[in-house]
Amino acid sequence: MTHLSRTSSLSKSEAGRMIQDSKAMTAEVGSAWLASATLHLAIPFVVALAFGWNRTVVGPETSLIISWTFWYGFIQMIWIGAAVGSELVYRLLAPWRPPLWLITVLGPVAIAVLMLGVYAPMVEFGRSLGGGGLMSATRVAPAFSLDFTMQFLRNILPGTVLWVGVNYLFDRMVGTPRYRYPDLPQAARSHSAEPPSPPILHRLSDDLQGDLLFLQAKDHYVRVATTAGQKLVHSRFSDAITAAHPVGGAQVHRSFWVAYSAIIELKKTSSGAYSVLIADGTLLPVSRTYLDNLRKQHSRPT
Repeated sequence: MTHLSRTSSLSKSEAGRMIQDSKAMTAEVGSAWLASATLHLAIPFVVALAFGWNRTVVGPETSLIISWTFWYGFIQMIWIGAAVGSELVYRLLAPWRPPLWLITVLGPVAIAVLMLGVYAPMVEFGRSLGGGGLMSATRVAPAFSLDFTMQFLRNILPGTVLWVGVNYLFDRMVGTPRYRYPDLPQAARSHSAEPPSPPILHRLSDDLQGDLLFLQAKDHYVRVATTAGQKLVHSRFSDAITAAHPVGGAQVHRSFWVAYSAIIELKKTSSGAYSVLIADGTLLPVSRTYLDNLRKQHSRPT
């Protein structure tokens, strides 16, 4: 009877904790999405306002709405291209771990080269909206020629500088990681028995450093829980599990991974569902898909 009462009390306490954790996670995800929307939508919008107001390329005869619409579409296309290019560079050059400035320079340039055949028609379309404009007297060199390429690279220089600067601003000041590689674990000293720290912990601030307890997938983020606290990091769940090595653990649910050292007890409810109690008092769900593997590591529930 005492055991059942204690379990019921724990369940109520855990329910309250899960509600609080859910609210905190929702706030963190909302903040991350706001930062992402600002980076990918609001900044191109502001830049487009400046070009659209001046009716650059499209000419002074073009209406302000048409000018802004053209420039927002054009800049948004370039901005998305810079993001895609930077992501490709980030992944392809991962073995060499290039710095942020190099990733955000090579990304736009790589996409720009691939878009050489699109650039000329876009400029000609903009010029046609107002019968000429500021570039009406400038000959656009044929696509894929050397002159055209040099002209194109000169034209994307301001946008590339802006892309690099904005990424540094968000990464260093806003606190939104941009193209960061997990820190490599320091090589173990020959006379030290201390195991290397898992790379996933290197993405947490110093005040959250502690023993890894569990990982939880949440949309495009992963909650990393340690004995010192929790934090959402931008990562795929599979990548986060890999980065938890060398800490031993197992996936217990499609959204949860648990460190073996953090498991206190495997529980079975009256409904037949399973959960695992970990060191900080959290109860995590266990799917039957992963139950057998977990049982091999720990005793059956009481």
